Amino acid sequence: MPRQAKQNNISKWAQWDRKRKITTNNQCKKCGTLIHWRRNKTGLCNHCATTGAIAFMASNWKGGRKLSSNGYIEVYHPEPHPHRVFMRATPYVREHILIWEKTNGKLLPQGYVIHHLNGIKTDNRPENLVAIEPHNHGGWTYSQSLQKRIRELEEQLLSK
Repeated sequence: MPRQAKQNNISKWAQWDRKRKITTNNQCKKCGTLIHWRRNKTGLCNHCATTGAIAFMASNWKGGRKLSSNGYIEVYHPEPHPHRVFMRATPYVREHILIWEKTNGKLLPQGYVIHHLNGIKTDNRPENLVAIEPHNHGGWTYSQSLQKRIRELEEQLLSK
C-alpha cells in the first residue's frame, strides 16, 4: 500500500530551493512525497528507494540472481513468499523452490525441503528436484547414494 503524502513533508533541499525561489519540487513516483529531483536520480523518496521499491534501478543491480554463501541460487522475488530466504527483509527466494512450485503447480508444503537428486545445488532442472520431509532427508539421501553406487558397479560388471 503506497504511503500517503504528508502536508509540508519537504526535504531540506526543497526548502533550500524555496528560499531561493527555485521550483524543482517533485513528487516521489511511488508514494507522492515531495522530493528534490536534482539530488535524487531515481525519482523516489528515501523511504521508497531503501525499501526495495524498484531494486533494478540500483547502481549495483546484477539481474536479480545471486549465489548464496551455502551454494544455492537465490532469485529476486518482490512479492511476499512463505519461503523467503531466512524470512529476512530482502526479497530473495531460493530458485529451486520456485522451480519446484512452478512445475507442480502448488506451494511447497510447510516443513518440506527440496532435494537435488544429483547433489549439485545449482542444478535446478525440474527432473532433478524432489520435495521430501526433513526427517526423511538424511536416510533417503543415503539410500539413494547406495543405489547409485550399486548401479555403477553393475554397469562395470556388465561392460566386462
